Amino acid sequence: MIPFRTNRYANGDRLEIAGCPVRLRVDRRARRVSLRLDQARREVVVTAPSARKLSDAIAFARERAGWMNEVLAELPQGRPLHAGETIEVLGRPCRLERAPSRREAGLFEEGEGLVCRAYGEEASFGRAAVRLLKAHAERVLRERTAAHVATLGVAMAEVKLT
Repeated sequence: MIPFRTNRYANGDRLEIAGCPVRLRVDRRARRVSLRLDQARREVVVTAPSARKLSDAIAFARERAGWMNEVLAELPQGRPLHAGETIEVLGRPCRLERAPSRREAGLFEEGEGLVCRAYGEEASFGRAAVRLLKAHAERVLRERTAAHVATLGVAMAEVKLT
């Protein structure tokens, strides 16, 4: 008689191991079970080469629970951005303000600093401000890369911001 397994795991399942959030992933190109940290989601991703190996992947993650807790504890704590506060952008003060409409949102020069006007309430304000600041950072990085490329006389490299 074949024993019936009740613990079936699937690609994308989320669970908690030793207090750490863990996401299961199946990647047919993987040769072995592996662990990696997803910093943006603050979780550990356990990758297995097939769905059959997900149980082995979970056992592997349980063995590495100490490492998982250690790396998650080392991650800096993020904090939401709020209208009215001032942050530093490229060494200059940047005041965060709520824009009355999406058309009036943007990053503007003001005196010695910047003003970031983002549209939204609560968490959506913070996400909108981050999008504006990332777009500004990407523009600055492209300009600086172009200047250095011209000086060095080499081809322009692709600039991406994550």
